[in-house]
Amino acid sequence: MREMRRALAPGMLLLLAFAAESRAAPDGPERVFFREPDRATAARIEKALSRATDDSLSGRLAARIELESWSSWAVQPLLDALAAPRAQSRCSATLVLGVLEDGRVPSALRAAAARETSHPLVGGFAALAVGRARDRDGVASLREAWNGGKCPDLVQSALPLALARIRTPEARSLLDEIVRMQELRREAVEARTLALGFFPEAAIDTTTAAPSAALGEALRSDARGVRQAAVLAYLVSTARRRDGRALLLDLLAREDAPEVVSVVCLGLSAFGEADATDALLRVVEGRGPDLLREYVCDLLSRRGDARAKDALLRIVRGQEGARLRASAVTALASIADDACGDAVLARLQDRAPLVRAAASVAATRLTSAVLREEAARRVDARLKAGEQDASCRAVLELAREVLTGQRRDAVWPELGGDNLFRSTSMGFERRLLQAVNLRSEASLDLTRVNISESEADLARMELPEGATRPESAPGEQEGVSNGIQTNREIDRFDSGLFGGDNPPDQAFGQTRTTAWQEQRDLKVELRRRPYFTAADLPAPATAETRR
Repeated sequence: MREMRRALAPGMLLLLAFAAESRAAPDGPERVFFREPDRATAARIEKALSRATDDSLSGRLAARIELESWSSWAVQPLLDALAAPRAQSRCSATLVLGVLEDGRVPSALRAAAARETSHPLVGGFAALAVGRARDRDGVASLREAWNGGKCPDLVQSALPLALARIRTPEARSLLDEIVRMQELRREAVEARTLALGFFPEAAIDTTTAAPSAALGEALRSDARGVRQAAVLAYLVSTARRRDGRALLLDLLAREDAPEVVSVVCLGLSAFGEADATDALLRVVEGRGPDLLREYVCDLLSRRGDARAKDALLRIVRGQEGARLRASAVTALASIADDACGDAVLARLQDRAPLVRAAASVAATRLTSAVLREEAARRVDARLKAGEQDASCRAVLELAREVLTGQRRDAVWPELGGDNLFRSTSMGFERRLLQAVNLRSEASLDLTRVNISESEADLARMELPEGATRPESAPGEQEGVSNGIQTNREIDRFDSGLFGGDNPPDQAFGQTRTTAWQEQRDLKVELRRRPYFTAADLPAPATAETRR
């Protein structure tokens, strides 16, 4: 028996070593047997790589999704593409590598961020990827790419955003250098201002919540985009401590740019005090653009504050636009008052399909059993009489099932591009992150980049046999899928409240250019996987972080 053990010992040691190597392989550069795909899989990967630079937006997206699904098997071909002569191939490879977890990827992305300082896009794509991975060791490469501001425009904007994701002392040090730079393009100033919010000790006095000198200067900027970024930075830095109501009220009293007013109101919506409600109501009843009034009315939909009752009733009974009236109906349902409930039921016969749909959804949120029973009867009567609008009919049918107890809740389909139900159901943090991500897109000069293909076409992707869709990373926002939101779905925010200072009359890219194609790809990926997530919101600063 002893001799048998001696004979088996070398083989057992080899097996143990092989098992250890296999366990370590996914996080290291070693090439072991399961890292090499078979010929058929390798051919599919090569085909996907070739399609990642074709002329179709949906075709390029499908190719990237397929490459993501092959995970480690696709890494080496993607690394080869990252060194390819064609910039289109390098951009596509960077977008995919940025979401793959493999030990070979970080060093390649760091090198691309540092060396691609002459190309207007690749270096920026790589810098964003380093930040998306929260690569603490990547700050040195980002510093090399920065080189005192002597880098392409996209890199100037991408770097601060990447540093905001990494959020180490080294990242803070580099951001401080960027903040001190005087001669930067406006988009880069927006990006660095927004990034300040993710370093509360740099954005505010952590004892009093007063803006820092750098943030205060941005709040006084002549550029609306910079002021909006400054307010968002303030909201991010105070999001987990819910402070600064007095400052926001003061800003609202002296601010007239709708883009900035919208985010000030967003900040005030986090406070339950009466003066915050009164401030929101002044905007809703003011003479600002409908887009702003609708957005602020959406903020009221979760407050349930009786102080808003009279203003909301005037809106639903008046001659306002359908989107504003629909939002007001939704907000009325959150107020425990019979007059509000009666107004909701009355809108089931409104002239606008959107308002009728909103009333049916609002009816399911009424707390009065009597009103809910009456709502079920009226919704059923409306359906039996023949609702002419197909989209509204679908919402009414779901509402009837909820009101009659056949289901507990529902995912409400939107009517056209109004995005009403998604917007009115958002909590403060999700709405803040949405605003931050859209402002990030604007600072990357993506507001002008149009995504015109329908979400149905973009989401209809078939993966290779045996492959699986990659799961969202922990902490990612709800609702992120392999489909994207098109401009039509969120144009209320993108091209209006969160766009650039001077949006062009025509969508960028009307004349076909390489830069347009790759910028569209970047915008698609930022819509699929928003850059900033709940995990990025900083905790309240402590005495240790203030040092």
